[in-house]
Amino acid sequence: MILLNDLSQQYKALKKEIDAAIAGVLNTSHFIMGKELGAFEQEYAGLCRRNFALGAGSGTSALLFSLLALGVGRGHEVIVPANTFCATNHAVLLAGATPVPGEVKEDTFNLDPQKLENALTPRTRAIIPVHLYGLTAEMEPILEFAKKHQLFVVEDASQAHGAAYRGKPAGSFGDLSAFSFYPSKNLGGMGDGGMVLTDSPELAEKIFELRCYGGQVHNLPGYNCRLDELQAAVLRVKLKYLTRWNQLRREAASRYRELLQDTDLILPREFAENPSVYHLFVIRHPRRWKIREYLLKREICAQIHYQAPFHKLAPYRGLYRDKPSLPVAEKLCREILSLPMHPYITRGQLESVAKTLKEALREIA
Repeated sequence: MILLNDLSQQYKALKKEIDAAIAGVLNTSHFIMGKELGAFEQEYAGLCRRNFALGAGSGTSALLFSLLALGVGRGHEVIVPANTFCATNHAVLLAGATPVPGEVKEDTFNLDPQKLENALTPRTRAIIPVHLYGLTAEMEPILEFAKKHQLFVVEDASQAHGAAYRGKPAGSFGDLSAFSFYPSKNLGGMGDGGMVLTDSPELAEKIFELRCYGGQVHNLPGYNCRLDELQAAVLRVKLKYLTRWNQLRREAASRYRELLQDTDLILPREFAENPSVYHLFVIRHPRRWKIREYLLKREICAQIHYQAPFHKLAPYRGLYRDKPSLPVAEKLCREILSLPMHPYITRGQLESVAKTLKEALREIA
């Protein structure tokens, strides 16, 4: 079986370091808000060139806390790309606001800055650009739009650890930015985890209070949603390898391109100013279900991220008076298919995936 993401290979490669990091926490028995978390927060803030980083229980909670810290809530709207993982728009709902789907670009899968105006209303309070599949959104025009309309920007960088836009790290642009450390991410823990980053001491203090019962004197009804010491210790080990892992992902993507260039598959584009870190390698084809079925029968994992624009999901039906017109997002959701992609995928596995894909294309022709 060729897995979408083979986490067992990652653990085997780092077993001694990970086991030692976990043993260190067990020996101190300081499991919450200890030195491992503090050190990881400093290290991750440095990676993203931010003043403050605050660990959270998940990427979803990181997004929720970011919105709440900015005062986004009931009566407000937040522009979110139409095709993203449900956690992004769920966080908006949990904050009490309404997510409004924004159209995306066909070549990047990310928010189209030229179409933001279509989603803007007097109730719009913020934008959440998502750096989907490891490719950063076009942050400069998004930030210009936000400044013009006095909107907050919260980056969802959960799929873009170590990515950059015009030389600046993903997570360094918004008023706040949120990361997930779900195990399958480019930087993943051994369970759920997240991080909020900002340059504002006031916002950092609010995030601290929200994640930990309202802070030292319980200023507000905060949550119990922190990144624990065991996860922080493991993530500190893995952080040292992130740059190398991202390079291996890029090399795998380049090999896929070489092997699949003579097919009618639409392959992800490369962009010089914001090279992808390939959290996923997503191809497109109008008969992707048939292709996926063919691959799965031959023990090659392939997944669909994501099957429908979020406004068509059950929690969002009925939220919008007018049916959103999002032809690009809907087209992409009909065609996308994610292929196996991780730092430990072998050349032979890449060649096997490509060979089987070509067989599938001949089969369905």
